[in-house]
Amino acid sequence: MACATIGNRRLPEAVSVFDGLQSAGRMHVLSISNSSKPKTPSIPSVDSQCVVLAAGVALFVVLLDVLTKWAITKELGPGSDRSSIEIAGSFFELHFAQNGGVAFGLLDGNSTFAGILVGLVIVPLSIVLLYLAGRGASWAIGSGFVLGGATGNLVDRIGDQTVTDFVSIGRWPSFNVADASITVGALLLIVLSYRTPRDEQPVHENDPR
Repeated sequence: MACATIGNRRLPEAVSVFDGLQSAGRMHVLSISNSSKPKTPSIPSVDSQCVVLAAGVALFVVLLDVLTKWAITKELGPGSDRSSIEIAGSFFELHFAQNGGVAFGLLDGNSTFAGILVGLVIVPLSIVLLYLAGRGASWAIGSGFVLGGATGNLVDRIGDQTVTDFVSIGRWPSFNVADASITVGALLLIVLSYRTPRDEQPVHENDPR
């Protein structure tokens, strides 16, 4: 009787311990299965207001480019009284020049090929730049400069397949507002690509934060 009593007392304790081991085992298996699941990469959100900002910057660049080219053609183009305007002597001056290539005189003399190249690139370039613009205001400004410059030269190329250049600095090839805009925008995007946003920085396990 004593042995039976002791066994009856210990039976619930043994069952409780067994249940606890089963629960711990299930939790361990669940933890392993969750850790083995591949993590789905997060897709960065696109800010529509920044896309609108990029479009506004691009439109401003196009209008400024068209206006300056029109003014230079009227004042220094064929049939005008003067051929150049000196800003800092012969080192920095404004003069009328036509370029059949792309930015900074590249591919000059191949106007047909340059026009086809620009036409093929402008659509995918616009999509990529508008996507980058959604990352933030700085990205929007840089993308807007590049998109506006590319569009400005494309608009100028319609007709005679040439682009008007008028800024001459030293030995640097002549350029225009669109070329300068593309350069500034591209440099800004390069700088931004090397910066890691604070909220995207990895947090280490021992980080006190």
